[in-house]
Amino acid sequence: GSVRDAFSGEIPEKTLVLLYRNTADSAFQKQKPTYFAKSDASGNFTINHIKEGNYRVYGLRDQNFNYFYDLPNEAIAFMNDSLVLTGDTVGIQLSLFEQANELVFISDIRAVGPGKTRLIWSAPVDSFSIEPVDTSASLLLISNSRKDTVTLWHPQPVPDTLRLGIQQGMMDTTLSLPLEPIDSAFLSRANKWTNAPPTGGESSRSRLPSQELATPAILSFEVPLVGWAIDSMLLTIDSGRTIMPFTASIDSIHPEKLLITSTWLNDTAYSLMLKKGATNDLYGRVNDSLQYAFRTRAQEEYGQLLIELIAPGQHNYIAELIRKDGSIKSRQQLPAFSDSTQIVWKNLLPETYRLRIIDDANRNGKWDTGSFPDKRQPERTFYYEAELTIRPNWEYTTKFRIKY
Repeated sequence: GSVRDAFSGEIPEKTLVLLYRNTADSAFQKQKPTYFAKSDASGNFTINHIKEGNYRVYGLRDQNFNYFYDLPNEAIAFMNDSLVLTGDTVGIQLSLFEQANELVFISDIRAVGPGKTRLIWSAPVDSFSIEPVDTSASLLLISNSRKDTVTLWHPQPVPDTLRLGIQQGMMDTTLSLPLEPIDSAFLSRANKWTNAPPTGGESSRSRLPSQELATPAILSFEVPLVGWAIDSMLLTIDSGRTIMPFTASIDSIHPEKLLITSTWLNDTAYSLMLKKGATNDLYGRVNDSLQYAFRTRAQEEYGQLLIELIAPGQHNYIAELIRKDGSIKSRQQLPAFSDSTQIVWKNLLPETYRLRIIDDANRNGKWDTGSFPDKRQPERTFYYEAELTIRPNWEYTTKFRIKY
């Protein structure tokens, strides 16, 4: 048979494949196998000279070299049913996965600035509760994109010590934390703009930051915003001669970001000016006056990807476009279809991607790993066989047929 990583689709070389005559689940976790082999560089394995009988089959990335599963960071695979061997058996496919670690803990929590605390989980978490024990206090919580770090902002007045009640999974604890005070020097400073340094005067368009045509421009600040005054902002083109319409809003997930939305013109230099006091932050501070110059991309810089997905209906699919570094460029939750559907990605910059389709069995909008105690396999993933290279002003069209 063969072994592959359930999520990445990669070939895990030298994975142990274990056969147990003892078909109890506990054998895999306490005993060495009756037979074993290691997968080769292609993920394939062969076990010869096996006595006829009933066996359980497992895969294991063995971290402590004891030939059974006893560590939470060991990746495993298993067959749903026992294997009855009466002759040669071929075509066994094992999907290797790490079980979700239910025992998430706080790996670090500390004050990192005036009124600001950072908490780091030992693993990404989807849900948690962090509340001040003092019910009169309040907190602003911001999670990062990986869901493994939470930034806590403490509105005034900030106490010397904060007691927090924290709940996550099996964790239910109370912590006392020293806080960095907010002093008069901090309150007298402007809310710092953290984009590239403000641009003033004449600038070469080729040296301006690039702005995507289909997304808002973003102004990032040091401290979360609570308000803005659009009449203290000005968006212009033609070296300030033409005023352009726009809207402004605070990002609902990352409130330290101000989103500037407009119908961007193709390949055009813009200037965004904010007067002093155009925004105010959590502590009542305002911004200094600033000017941000940028250039929108030309439509010809983009390519387009069109995929005809041919797959069994009655499944809930997610399509993901993956960069070479493994990060996700874009994700689409596909609508229901019978036999085939079209997946379209527009405004893609020249880059090489991989295409991953997830069979989202529990319909929660993400890939879920497996569970050995629950006998639940990881959700199926399918990778398009070739890399997808996007070129400027060009449409890449292909078909992807999924077979179960």
